[in-house]
Order: sequence, then C-alpha cells, then structure tokens
Amino acid sequence: MKKCPNCGYSNETGADTCKECGTHLHKTVHHHKKPMPPTYLWQSVVVTVFCCLPLGIVAIVFAAQVSSRWHGHDYDGAMHSSKVARNIAFFSFVIGLIVHITMLVYFVFVVGLLSGGILSHIFGG
Repeated sequence: MKKCPNCGYSNETGADTCKECGTHLHKTVHHHKKPMPPTYLWQSVVVTVFCCLPLGIVAIVFAAQVSSRWHGHDYDGAMHSSKVARNIAFFSFVIGLIVHITMLVYFVFVVGLLSGGILSHIFGG
C-alpha cells in the first residue's frame, strides 16, 4: 500500500496517482550524475585581497558560477567555470608575487643606496 503524501489515502502498491485526490505518487528525485568540481572560491578571495584586485574579482565571479551551474545540471558549464576560476586565481597569484618581489627588491636597492653613502658621494655629502 502507498500512502498519499497529500491526503493520506492508502492506495494500491502499483498506483501512479492517488484515487482520492489525484496526486502523483511517484516523485522524481534528481540525483547529480557527476560530483561538483572545485569552486576555488577561497583561493579567489585570497588573491583578490593580497595579490591582484582586478583579476581576483573576475576569479570570484567564475568561482561563484560553479555551484549554480552544477545545481542547474550544466555540468560542462560548471567544469568550465571551475577551470577559468582556477587559472585566473593562479595567474593573479603569480602577478601579485612578481609585483611584491619587484617592490621588495626596489625598496632594498633604494634604501641601500640612501644608507650606503653612494648618494652622499654624488651630492657631495
């Protein structure tokens, strides 16, 4: 016997609809065929804050699309957004690393010049 979720009527085991109210007794449950690809959301947020703001924002947008596309059964779109978010986050990290290292080398060089006496020789100090 199948109990109707709507009215509680006990129907025969093989019944498709409730004889009392007409409610469909077989509810289709959508199971995802593939696991959700990684979103790379936290990585995108970290590179946005510490490395490269413009590219990081783009990475966050693509990372946010992964979950919604996967839940919408757009598996290829979710995989594409995941890959784009990963790549942009990686390039943002590399660009940020290069910029930070360049700034550090420049700072050390300038401080070294100022404190090392080279400028005092040039300007007659």
